Amino acid sequence: MIDVEAPAAPDASYCAGGWYAGCGTCACCGVELVLEPGRSRWFCGKACSKRWRLNHWWTEARRAALKRDRHCVKCGGWKRLEVNHIEPLVGAGYATSCAHHAENLEVLCRSCHQGVTKDQAAARRAEGAEFAA
Repeated sequence: MIDVEAPAAPDASYCAGGWYAGCGTCACCGVELVLEPGRSRWFCGKACSKRWRLNHWWTEARRAALKRDRHCVKCGGWKRLEVNHIEPLVGAGYATSCAHHAENLEVLCRSCHQGVTKDQAAARRAEGAEFAA
């Protein structure tokens, strides 16, 4: 059984690029698939399917991060918890993405999350000003 509290990031070609459904390898572990009617064209089994979802689907990745951390990793608070992308999405949305890997998510209280988001936005503005000069 996969540990939901600390899902390992997939280590296969999906995250490295070049993977596509039906290419013959598991999207999670890279094992060669048996491509037969009725068999998955994405994963070698349920464990890989679950591990992949926990690191790519926002709703599942968010739930796993909340279960893993259980409190704000900055101040220790436990009220109004939110999940922050350490490396910001910057308008990428919450579609299926490698940005949702467990190591890129942290649990913050609303106050800390607002502060982190404000600091990230200021850093992006500063970077933009550097490139404009």
